[in-house]
Amino acid sequence: MWTRSVPVGEIRRLGDHALLVGVRDAGSARALTQALHASRPPPVSELVGGLATVMVSFDPGTDPDDLRPWLEGVVGELDAAGWGRDRGTGEWTEEGTDEGSAVTVPCVFDGPDLVEVAELVGCRPAEVAGLVTGARLTVAAVGFSPGFAYLEGLPEELSRVPRRQRPRPIVPAGSIALATGYAAVYPSASPGG
Repeated sequence: MWTRSVPVGEIRRLGDHALLVGVRDAGSARALTQALHASRPPPVSELVGGLATVMVSFDPGTDPDDLRPWLEGVVGELDAAGWGRDRGTGEWTEEGTDEGSAVTVPCVFDGPDLVEVAELVGCRPAEVAGLVTGARLTVAAVGFSPGFAYLEGLPEELSRVPRRQRPRPIVPAGSIALATGYAAVYPSASPGG
């Protein structure tokens, strides 16, 4: 389970050259990152959206307090606009968001956890593939290792799959992972749970 390290709306120092802004979720992080990019002042060198935060990195010598009014203003505008959510349904709207590109990843569903996952979600192993591939997954954040994308949008049944009690020392590159509401494809062999 993920824990929130920065309360929603809080702007906190992150080392000597960055600030961290707490947001509600990955969708809010994407909306804020996009809005900050659109109005980025010169001392801001990098913006990185996470699962519930946005990191704002700035040039050395910049007083972080000088960036707070800009950040608070953009957060206030998004808050007033509902953060890209339809006020009636609460669903994310496509208007004003960058959809990015669709990527199709060829998959073979035959891993050592397939039977266990099927039992956890109450279906046959052959049905797990249909549940995963039938969903439109979106990159929520990239982390853990270079190129490792946490994907959101799993069907409810699969979002209940927990992390393994004991992580594997090596998960082969190309392996599909499901845990705590996220999916991923391992870009390289690495430990994982």
